[in-house]
Amino acid sequence: MKLSTIPERPRVLVIDDEPVTSALLERVLDLEGYDVTIALDGASGIDAVRADQPELIVLDLNLPDLHGYDVCRAIRKETDTPVFVLSGDSDAVEALDVIDIGADDAAVKPCAPHDLAARIGVLHRRQVEAALREKARASQRRMAKTVGAGFALTMVALIGLGITFASQPEPVDVPAIDDAPVTVVIDTGTIVSPEGDTEISAKTISR
Repeated sequence: MKLSTIPERPRVLVIDDEPVTSALLERVLDLEGYDVTIALDGASGIDAVRADQPELIVLDLNLPDLHGYDVCRAIRKETDTPVFVLSGDSDAVEALDVIDIGADDAAVKPCAPHDLAARIGVLHRRQVEAALREKARASQRRMAKTVGAGFALTMVALIGLGITFASQPEPVDVPAIDDAPVTVVIDTGTIVSPEGDTEISAKTISR
């Protein structure tokens, strides 16, 4: 997910067929700064993922039409949006089967609402941090391309003028002896003119 697509109030899709649980989650997450959409079965949940493109998904495993495993797999084919599994199936959660199907975290019902909100907040922060890293990498790639293109254009311009650099010797450090003046001549490169004449450019440093 791109950083520019994350809204000020992240969208959370809750896929759960229990009205009481869904209403509680909606109220708690709304207070935490999220916009919440409710889907009461797996099929409508998958449709909502495609239509709404939420930033986070809370998924119950025991749905009336599809098993949560199948819903999570279908979601993973559509997006890498973080999926938090909240289920009464403690065996599945404790066995980490939910991680194998592509979920990012899981908790067993009943779960304290504020603990749930905190864990969902961790997933959201990870998502934002990943978007920031991707933005930084993209910026570095653009900068590298710009610098490379600028260097290439400079070389093309010099070649167009008939100027080429045949050599670039390394600077030579000559230490001073006592306080006697020292004169150092450093060859900074050989410039070949279009006519074929050769002129050696030198720099004199006196101290």
